[in-house]
Amino acid sequence: MKKYLVLFVFLIMVGSLRAEYSKLNGIFYFGIDKWYGSRYYLFYEVQGGIEYRFSEKLFGEFYYVAMPNYQKEYSPPKDIRNSYAEGAELLFGYKQKLKGDKWIFIGGAGVGYQRYVQFWSYSDVPVAQANYYPEKEDYLYPLFKVGLENKLSERIILSYGLLKRFGKVEHFVILAGIKVSLF
Repeated sequence: MKKYLVLFVFLIMVGSLRAEYSKLNGIFYFGIDKWYGSRYYLFYEVQGGIEYRFSEKLFGEFYYVAMPNYQKEYSPPKDIRNSYAEGAELLFGYKQKLKGDKWIFIGGAGVGYQRYVQFWSYSDVPVAQANYYPEKEDYLYPLFKVGLENKLSERIILSYGLLKRFGKVEHFVILAGIKVSLF
């Protein structure tokens, strides 16, 4: 059911590309995360996807999120905890020009899905048994984003923002990236 809903939204976006202000942008973000788990962690994430402008002020973003391997050492027998996460987020928002065409304020809200995986590496067991089966958790969560965009040209936009994920995925992310007009 979820994949059909995503496909339906995507078809609406593509079907309305001929509207006056509609535009499709490729997006790439690099983010620094603060995770509010049982301890304080800083790590990074990468986002890649598309932004669709429904009108001059309304937009939607759909992107893949990857949070590469994070390692933390502990005393034996559990020596190293490896963890990573990946997911997808769908966000709808509003844009407002601030100073001419150069700076644009953006704000939006949406929903995301994330799979978090962690596994332990042990040093006091044979190499063949060193990595145990991973523990996996799936999360569905709301999110909120605010930021600024700097229009360098008609095709290239620099984007800066703050992203807050709520619920069990309690992340606060500082983002910087680029948007490139596809058509």
